[in-house]
Amino acid sequence: MYLCFGMIFFMLEMIKQCLLIHVGYNIWYFPFQLCSMPIYLNLFYAFTHKPKCLPTWLVDYGLLGGIAALIVHSGFTDTPYLYITIHGYLWHSLMILEALLILYKGDFHFKAYGHAVMLLLLLASIAEVINIMAHPYGDCDMFYISPYHLSSQPIFSHIDQLIGRPLGIIFYLLCMMAAGGILHLLGGLYNAHRRQKLHL
Repeated sequence: MYLCFGMIFFMLEMIKQCLLIHVGYNIWYFPFQLCSMPIYLNLFYAFTHKPKCLPTWLVDYGLLGGIAALIVHSGFTDTPYLYITIHGYLWHSLMILEALLILYKGDFHFKAYGHAVMLLLLLASIAEVINIMAHPYGDCDMFYISPYHLSSQPIFSHIDQLIGRPLGIIFYLLCMMAAGGILHLLGGLYNAHRRQKLHL
């Protein structure tokens, strides 16, 4: 399953990147957003089956990213390119589908939340390094935590104005962890309910 999803995400992204290169590339489209992570994590897990927290991460933050992007979808609807819009809806729907399949398959581990959070912070740190290194070449905003301007996310841009961008980034990441934690608790409740049904 992870190999199939990884290959689908990889092929969809390659088509998107080739299109963007053809029409004029913007560094913002470099594939290291939160919602780009299923490419790398699926393929890595498919071949190594490590670390064990990866399926849990794909539930906690894959489901979060998929739902959030479909709610706030301007990033892939405010574009003249039909493929980008189709890609956005399909991509984030697949993220949600995979998270639900992981739950159904039983690969979600409730005790892996701490490791999933540490992985999120590691990936966010890499994203920030990319933001800083790529800044001379354009508005690089991986994970939406670029230190060079206020957040482009609704609500968080106003929070940045109130508390400043550095604290705004920390607050944004804390909100991601909290939202992922809520989804993690729901996943744990589903697991408990499923185990109870199996024992009946």
